[in-house]
Amino acid sequence: MQSTTVGASDADITFKSFDDVLFNIHRKNLEVATGALLPSDVAIQVNGPTVSLNELSETLEFMFQFIYPMLQPDIASLPFKVLEPLAEAVEKYRVFPAMVICKINMRKFLHEHVDEVVRYAARHGYTDIVDEAAPLLLTIPLKEVLLRLPTILIVPWALYYSAWDQALCLARSLLKISDMEKLRKSHCGGFGSTDYRCPIDEIICGVLLALNSVGTLQNLASVNTTGFLCCREVDSCLDKWREAVEAELEVEDEQSVALSESSIILELMFQFIYPMHQPDVPLIPFETLAPLTEAVEKYEVFPASPICKIYMRKSLPERVQEIMGLCREAPISRYRDGSCATSLAGATERSFLPLRISPFCRTSTLQQSALFNSSDADVVFRSADNVLFNIHRKNLEVATGAFPPSNFSTQGESVALSESSTTLELMFQYIYPMPQPEAPSLPFETLAPLAEAV
Repeated sequence: MQSTTVGASDADITFKSFDDVLFNIHRKNLEVATGALLPSDVAIQVNGPTVSLNELSETLEFMFQFIYPMLQPDIASLPFKVLEPLAEAVEKYRVFPAMVICKINMRKFLHEHVDEVVRYAARHGYTDIVDEAAPLLLTIPLKEVLLRLPTILIVPWALYYSAWDQALCLARSLLKISDMEKLRKSHCGGFGSTDYRCPIDEIICGVLLALNSVGTLQNLASVNTTGFLCCREVDSCLDKWREAVEAELEVEDEQSVALSESSIILELMFQFIYPMHQPDVPLIPFETLAPLTEAVEKYEVFPASPICKIYMRKSLPERVQEIMGLCREAPISRYRDGSCATSLAGATERSFLPLRISPFCRTSTLQQSALFNSSDADVVFRSADNVLFNIHRKNLEVATGAFPPSNFSTQGESVALSESSTTLELMFQYIYPMPQPEAPSLPFETLAPLAEAV
């Protein structure tokens, strides 16, 4: 049977689904939009070979729509049993236009299908989803969770569970026996027909999970435990217990090393010193990038220093005053002990943060995009702030519907666009077979012009 949605007569390759539905696909679309679906040993020929895939036609019907310049399917309303195989397929075949949107929608099913979503996230390196799912698994017995998790997560989960189990034991130990009895049996009627019971561990877990870190004890006040309680005496008892937990945690907090940077900056910086996916620096807004760059220079976080400097320099055309202001202040020179030069005399003895004014800041000289600078590109676009983007015509033809037609020739000149380089840098990533930007993490002032451009 032939697919009615994807079935062009002039296609180069035919794919056959597990349930024997044929999909006629153009090779150039596979080259542009995917990274693992084009068989390298298949010769180009119209009505040529048939490649068998393990996925059902329902999955392939959705997936192949993402590689053509058409309105992509709205998968937000798909049931989980349809979304899961689609999300796995786009990861398996590296269908880049579909990967991010599938990830976003898989995250929505975290509470309903935590096992399946965690396995999906672990297989494909989505550590943010795994982190978000971890607290949801704490109430499930350890043995049961270990049987569900992929092998790569067994050791990390055992360590995570052990840490929370110790915290739970500490919380239990701070409850007096008399208080336990008050929590187990209320004075509002006892265990009669109303059967008032208070799940102690559920209360404790709720309070502990409200602690994002030891330093955020105020989060305890946001935990709603009154739903488990039935009289003021019990509520008062729980408040005293909370105070005991806070006091114990404050002692631990005093043993920590205080840093002057915000949690957002440290959260980003510390990711560079572990074998994990590092922060996507190009997507970080300047208001966060500037203090992050200062922090990695201050503490000599060498894996982060080069990439931060690169994107600070890229920010010069739009942020020249702020960057020069940072250079005029003391933190242009950082040392191993975390101190900084306070005078030019002191600064000359140390190495300065190598931030220089680019030629673009002094004149209107054109700059070349660091990401889109291929020498064999067919068309050159120029952003409103004079940055050049070298783009391949075949990618424009396959992935867009409003760029220059096939008979358009630039004759060596650049095509001026009204969008900024920041917007074009993001937009052009969507027409190449590469990991696409995660739009949910973009600030609104970046997302709005990008949405208008696409």
